[in-house]
Amino acid sequence: MSIKIKKQSALMMIMVIGMCLYYALKNSFIYLEIFKLLLLIANLCGIVLIIGNHKKVSRTKLLLFVILTAISIYYFILLNNYSVLTMIISMLVFMENDIDYAFDIMFWANLVFDAGIALLHLRAWDNTLGMQVGILLLLYLCKKRGKLKLLHYVVVLLIAVVFSTFTGNKTVTVVLFLVLPINFISRYNWGQSILKSWVIKLIFPICCVLNYFFAECVGNLSVPIIGNIISPTWNNHVVAFAKVLDYLMSSRLILTYQSLQYFGFSLFGGNIDVESLNLDEHSYFYLDSGYAHILQGWGLIFLLLLLIVMTLIMCYFIKIERYDLVTIGIAIALWAVNEPILNIVCWNFAILYGGRAIYYFFSRRKVIRHDSRKYSKKPISFNNYPYI
Repeated sequence: MSIKIKKQSALMMIMVIGMCLYYALKNSFIYLEIFKLLLLIANLCGIVLIIGNHKKVSRTKLLLFVILTAISIYYFILLNNYSVLTMIISMLVFMENDIDYAFDIMFWANLVFDAGIALLHLRAWDNTLGMQVGILLLLYLCKKRGKLKLLHYVVVLLIAVVFSTFTGNKTVTVVLFLVLPINFISRYNWGQSILKSWVIKLIFPICCVLNYFFAECVGNLSVPIIGNIISPTWNNHVVAFAKVLDYLMSSRLILTYQSLQYFGFSLFGGNIDVESLNLDEHSYFYLDSGYAHILQGWGLIFLLLLLIVMTLIMCYFIKIERYDLVTIGIAIALWAVNEPILNIVCWNFAILYGGRAIYYFFSRRKVIRHDSRKYSKKPISFNNYPYI
């Protein structure tokens, strides 16, 4: 598919490509701190877009802008990290701009950058390659927007099988055994009824709680909180199940438990300090859990805010009947148990809908319900969308 470059979308293209290039380079051997300029340029483009798109704003939007901007500035000053700033700028930018168009740009940018880094053997970790392939497959599903045919399923299935086999990456396995079946059943009314359930709407908080629950089971060899109340038989069964999960997740659960024991958590983050562990060259410690990474790195308050936003986004996807995006949200929620992706826009790209979801649910605007099978590739005129 060719992407038409228009004057009004040039800044958006620079913003998205800058983000994709930065995170591609960050996971390579040649990463340097100066590459943060790419993310800074992307954020500056986003700020210009926000100013240009909001010459006249309602009080609700203005309040939303002020609150989100204050949060992003606070965490930037506290932790000297661009990721929260990038997340919030992206949420504000795509309250008005075409997100499907951004997904197209993101797909091609990630494909080119990831292929180039892989061919030049600059990839820092094989696990990251599997993660990037999984993200590309999800972006491909977004590009098709519910119009997948048998050939598309076969192509995605073959790619997932190849990379899951040769890299052993669990991320691609999730696409293979979960995303494709859920995407397929979303074509039917009974499948859509399942995807409208509260379990799906609350998938991010549920995954977060279960991540902590099973990590505690593996670490303490006992069910947390109620371990002394339930029978020893049930306690042993739950712990055994948690151990199986930990094995399938390559010891991610025990690492989460150890990180919580080492560093604890606070309201505002900044707890992770790996250097304090004084690890030698034969020791390994890396916090892969996205939920624990946010809890300890950014704090309990930010984790709760992010879980609320992601829940609103899932509810919004269901409200506008974008079941392809519901599927994407489920995949990202599950990946976050295994990968620190929640605060990276190019991986947790569902966050682009954050501004719209918050604005809709707090302003109670009417939503036009979409049929994904009637999707048009033409640029969308947002003047006709009353939920923006």
